[in-house]
Amino acid sequence: MDSGKEEVDFEKMWRRMLDICGDYFQTWRAVVSEEFGDKKRYELEVKWGKKLGENTARIYKKVGVVEPDDLSSLAKALLKSMRILNEDCAAIEEDKNRIRIVHYHCPENDQYMKMGIPGGCVDHCLPWYEATAKGVNPRTKVKLLKTFPRDKTCEVELSLAS
Repeated sequence: MDSGKEEVDFEKMWRRMLDICGDYFQTWRAVVSEEFGDKKRYELEVKWGKKLGENTARIYKKVGVVEPDDLSSLAKALLKSMRILNEDCAAIEEDKNRIRIVHYHCPENDQYMKMGIPGGCVDHCLPWYEATAKGVNPRTKVKLLKTFPRDKTCEVELSLAS
């Protein structure tokens, strides 16, 4: 007799949920562009990225996964967050005050490429990095070094001003 319970493939469900969230976001972008134009859409994407970053920094500090003067703790937290979103990334520590976060693959970039908007993710991703890093330590500097369309990887440098 069938108990009515099916085995759940949580990884498959999570990946599907990520696709759905990506779809939601891209639909939001399209509606904002249609209603208010691309300039306003860009402004709102930047604001959204900053707001997400502020929230991310607050959560990191609340759960105690970052030490403000330890850049490697920030890099580890960022990698965890990004890997949950199925991003293939690594942190390369140049020294204790400079770390590069390298993305080898990002599903969000894939979505933008499918839509014919190479590098569109930078509009909100970079503000997210900046707000997250500065929310953990205001002395942190964030610099975009490489982007997917041009360099086949995306690379962000985090550094602490001495």
